[in-house]
Amino acid sequence: MNTNQIRSLVGMYSQNLGIEVVVGGDRAYTNGSRTVIPGYSTLTNNQVNTCLGYIVHESFHNRITDFEPFQTGSPYLNLFEDHRITSQTHSWLIAI
Repeated sequence: MNTNQIRSLVGMYSQNLGIEVVVGGDRAYTNGSRTVIPGYSTLTNNQVNTCLGYIVHESFHNRITDFEPFQTGSPYLNLFEDHRITSQTHSWLIAI
């Protein structure tokens, strides 16, 4: 999987092809307008699956998370939001 494929998948799953996607670093996160997916020079099959998990999870944040409360909210707020994202993503993936 290359950088362009990662950017395309994030845009497609986020339903926002104009979202900024950065591939690099060692953690995945998004703020709704910029998504960071960890980068690897080469990917094993297991790393491809992990990368796809990051892409889907962060893309669903882009689709359904209201980011405003995160600007001033508790740092623990994301724990609850991640659970909600995981639950809704799981339901969506089963439906397709």
